[in-house]
Order: sequence, then C-alpha cells, then structure tokens
Amino acid sequence: MSDYRCPGCSANFTKSGYIRHLSKTTQPACMAVLASLGASSGHAVRAQPGGRFAGDYFGDNYEAGDFGWDTEEEGDEEEAVSRAMEDEDEEIVEQVNAALERDYPEPPRPALPGAQSHNPPEQSPPTPPRPSARKEVEDRFHRAPIVDRYPSAVAGQPIPGKHGETSDEIYRASLGNATDNPYTPFHHRIDWEVGHWAKTRGSGSTAFTDLLKIEGLRDKLGLSYGSAAELNAIIDKHLPGRPRFGRTDLVVDGEVFQLHSRYIIACVRALWGDSNLAPHLFVLPERHYIDKDKTVRMYHDMHTGKWWWATQAAVEKENPGATIIPIIISSDKTQLTLFGNKTAYPVYLTIGNIPKELRRKPSNRAYILLGYLPTSHMKHITNKAARRRPLETAGRTGLAMASGDGVIRRGHPIYAAFVGDYPEQMLVTGLPYGKCPSCIAEKDELGLFARFPLRDLDAILDALELVDGDPTEYKQACKHAGIKPIIHPFWENLPYTNIFRSITPDVLHQLYQGVVKHLIAWVSACLRRRGD
Repeated sequence: MSDYRCPGCSANFTKSGYIRHLSKTTQPACMAVLASLGASSGHAVRAQPGGRFAGDYFGDNYEAGDFGWDTEEEGDEEEAVSRAMEDEDEEIVEQVNAALERDYPEPPRPALPGAQSHNPPEQSPPTPPRPSARKEVEDRFHRAPIVDRYPSAVAGQPIPGKHGETSDEIYRASLGNATDNPYTPFHHRIDWEVGHWAKTRGSGSTAFTDLLKIEGLRDKLGLSYGSAAELNAIIDKHLPGRPRFGRTDLVVDGEVFQLHSRYIIACVRALWGDSNLAPHLFVLPERHYIDKDKTVRMYHDMHTGKWWWATQAAVEKENPGATIIPIIISSDKTQLTLFGNKTAYPVYLTIGNIPKELRRKPSNRAYILLGYLPTSHMKHITNKAARRRPLETAGRTGLAMASGDGVIRRGHPIYAAFVGDYPEQMLVTGLPYGKCPSCIAEKDELGLFARFPLRDLDAILDALELVDGDPTEYKQACKHAGIKPIIHPFWENLPYTNIFRSITPDVLHQLYQGVVKHLIAWVSACLRRRGD
C-alpha cells in the first residue's frame, strides 16, 4: 500500500520505499524534502562540506605534516568529500525513519461505543504577571550574587613549597642562549617577517623556495634561510612546538581504521599554562544565589554548577587538595572540515576553568584540535578509547599542573561535558537513534512535559563487562540495559564520569530550530489567517 507521497517528485511509496528513495535521491526537489525532514526533527540528516580549518589555540598556520600525514599522502578535495557522503546512507535511513514516525503518526483510533472521554476540561489561561513583578524578578539578576565558596582549606590550593616558571619564562628558556634580540632565533625583523609571511600567507613551499633562489634576494634581505626546508628546520629546532598528531591503527570487525590525535594531557597543560588565561582561571566550585536567603541558585560559568561541587567533594575524599580541571569535548559529524586537501571530522578540547565569555570567542583561541576522524568512519567513534585513556590515571591521582603565572597545583583532568549535535550524542553514548541521551524517555515521550529517571550507569557498565563472553548474551544484556552492543566505549573506565549526564543541550536544534523557529512559523501562520 502506497501511503507516502514525496512532495519533491509527487511519486507514491511504501514507508520503506520512501526511506530508500530519500536516502538515495539526487533530485534537488527530493533532497530539499530530505533536508526539511531533518530540520523538523531537530537533527541534521546528511553531512555537508564545511570550510577550511580555521585554527585553534596553537594558531592557524598548519601544514599537511602538522596533521600527521605526509604531503604526498594528500588526496583530492572533491574525492574526500565524496567518500564522506557515501558512508552516510545507513545513518540517513535511520534518521529519516525516526522523522517519518514523528511526522506521520498513527491516526487516532475510533472510540469504542459507550467509552468516556478522558480529556481534561479546558482551563482558563493564567493571568500574566504585573510589569512591576517582572521587573522585580529580573532586577535580581543585575545585582552581584551571594557567593558560597567550596568549604575547604586545601582544595584548589597551590602545592606547598613549589613554584614553577611562567609560560613566558618557559618560552624564553626554550630559545636557548639569552639574547636581547626579540626576533630570536631569526636574525632581525625582516628575517622574521618574511618567515612569518611564508608560513601564514605564502603560496606554498615550492613557490617560496623558488622565490628565495632569485639571485641576490637572500643577501639583500639578510635572510637566515634559503629554502622552505631550511625555514622549517629553524622553526622545528629552535622554537617551542605544539603537540604533534600521532596515528593509531584500530581494528574493528576485522577492518583497520586510522585515528589521528594529540596527547590529551599535553593539550590540557597548554591551556592551563597560558599566561593570558592564568588570571581568569576558576580553581574552586562556588554556589551563587540571587537572594540573601540563598533560596534561588544562579548558574552561569561551569564552576557555579552542581557537577563541579559534587565532583570536588568526591575527589577530596580520596585526594584532599585537588584542583578539578573539567574536560569539555566537542565535535560535529555533520560539518566536514578541510585540513589541507583532506576532509575530516574535527574533535576539539577545552577546559571548564576558562570563563565562558573568553572560551566562546574564536579570537581567544581557547579550543585545541584534539583529533580528527576520517570522514567514512564516524560510526566507530565510541571505540576511540585511546584518545582519552590518559585521563583515567590523571583524573584519579592528579598531576602537577603549572598555570601561566607559575603557580603549581595538583590538577585532576576529569571528563565533564560533551558538546555536539544529536547524532554525535547518540554515537558518544552508544544509544539507539531516537532515544534521549540522558534519561529513559522513549522517542514518543520526548515532547512530554514530565521528568523521567536518568539512565542507570551501573546497569549499563555491568552489561558492557560481558563483551568478552557469549555474543548473544552480550547483545541481550545491552538491549536490556538500553544501549547498543558497543565495544569498550571511551567513557567506560573514566573516573567520576557519567557519560549520560555529560551531554549538553543541543541549543541550535533543540532551542532555536526546535522552539524559536517553529514559534515564529506558528505566529506567522496565525497572522496570515487573521489577515484573510
């Protein structure tokens, strides 16, 4: 029976046929229908090519070698994007199916003879608040909050008797012999300016080398290098480097996948040790109130939330004197990013100690590119434990961490939050598509104004421990726990971590597209009807 009509091509399909049609179509009108289904569900349904890599904490002058591959390994840009699109079909089918189940609900069944209606009686709308009452409520947020600091004499404190160098002192020491030349290791300003131009604005290493070979040019400018290779050698040998990308080969279902990532502790140290950020870092949790009676909490930066306070208390029981460093991971599998001539899905890292007004501005470069995932293998993200495995030991026992002002504290980097769209939330948590990433609400209950119990992490971890046993029993245990039968997700052994409580709201799709845009559409439709 053909119950589904495609608005793009006017063809009729069964449900399964309609899903296959939308997932395979190349017709612009039908692709627009596919996009509209994704928008109405609040979730993107097909990855789109994004812009070039715009840089991170370490700058934007990356080359192919900086990303962990050789120049000769670079592929064609269009071919990379094409490969990315080919592997999206399976997820598109799943997502379109979820959208259709919502947009084509089961029709209401006829009432049985003599059945009584259970619809509640209509209630009159609530009386709107007085303008003066609204002003009183809003004015409370304009006053300085009442602050309760975490009650400990040792938590967040520097390690007694230890003081390190500032980040500027470390940088100067790394240059070798003391010198008054501010352009060290370059000879003078022109020497540095030309090198800076070549790395940030130049047209390529071959063209730059050909330019330097012009007779007399190098001598006239007094350059310390005669080719792009010599310039790179000066930078690599004499200037402090950024954490390099390493390649990890992972075998999943007999197939080898390559993951390029940085050592996460080095990235955390870089952010924590920045001298520009040092005066602004939060080292202790606080409770903020907007009233003197301390009955109304105010939440803004991460240190004012419940998670940091509870985690601080848990760590202090085992290791008093801890400084929590909340790790925030973000990714976007629907937005391809161009790294040189390759296309990949970026994974970024930042820390919750940095105030959000600094962290959210791209110009402050408070994010670090932690790793990037090949375009065709995003569905295996849950198995990339190697990217965050160092957090397991460091989170429990702590590390001596020097901030940019030279103060050394025992820092505990602990995975705290994941920022991503709904598809990434499902991949990271290992849940079936259409579920809530945090609670046990089913897909047809997500719109209800009700509270549901949070997912039982202990029950899920117990199911995951059966992975090395009978495959059938393992699948049944995972199904009973409400999770896919995934293999050792990265969060399985992370201390003080509940992956299902780390998922942040998808503000773009849930709030803006899911509420604001629909509200505007409803109001516009009402106004049009009234005008008619």
